Amino acid sequence: MSEANHPEPHAWNSRSLTSLVVVLSFLMLATTGVVMYISPQGRVANWTGWNIWGLSKEQWAAVHTTAGLLFVLAAGFHVYFNWQTLFRYLARKRRLPLKPELIVAAAIVSAVFIGTVFEVPPFRNILALKSRIKGHWEGRSAPAPYPRAGAPTLSDFNESSAEISERRVPRGPGAGLGRQTLRSLCEINGVSLDKALEVLEQQGFAARAESTLKALGEQKGMSPAEVRDLLMEKNQ
Repeated sequence: MSEANHPEPHAWNSRSLTSLVVVLSFLMLATTGVVMYISPQGRVANWTGWNIWGLSKEQWAAVHTTAGLLFVLAAGFHVYFNWQTLFRYLARKRRLPLKPELIVAAAIVSAVFIGTVFEVPPFRNILALKSRIKGHWEGRSAPAPYPRAGAPTLSDFNESSAEISERRVPRGPGAGLGRQTLRSLCEINGVSLDKALEVLEQQGFAARAESTLKALGEQKGMSPAEVRDLLMEKNQ
């Protein structure tokens, strides 16, 4: 039998291994990132037993963390195995000229970082969409019987039991208004949530969709009813 029928065994290639790990870990990192983006708040996920493909939010977060570490480690080895090629790409002879591609790449990464930190559009819109998605999950789920029910401690349970008992005692007009969120208030009264957030921002409030009227009022020394009336007046 000729030697042509016996191909030589494949030689091990560490560079190929590193490149494949970089690609696959990036895909895993991207997948878990999308899942974390659309997942509900942790307390809602814990209380409702939320999962995707049989994995809970906590498990997805754990995979996201390890995938990120694997990607960084593989990228480090990739640079190690290809440092000469990378060096030749960045430099010619003894000079280190700034190539246009490097400048543009650095500008893109810097813009994403700064835009996200300072909540500049369109990054602010991306974060707002994330909040709306998480609020959607909360709106679909049944309310927990007491705060922090998703991950309670004995102290939480004792405090919450007292709160539940207090809710059964009428407190007169406006009772329970302070616990109402801005999102809930807008939905009940047919007011645009974005408009309400804009009004509060103009008035100097630090407001989010899930902010309670009590928390908002405490910022300005106002009662929950006064915050509600302010919003209703500005949205007429």
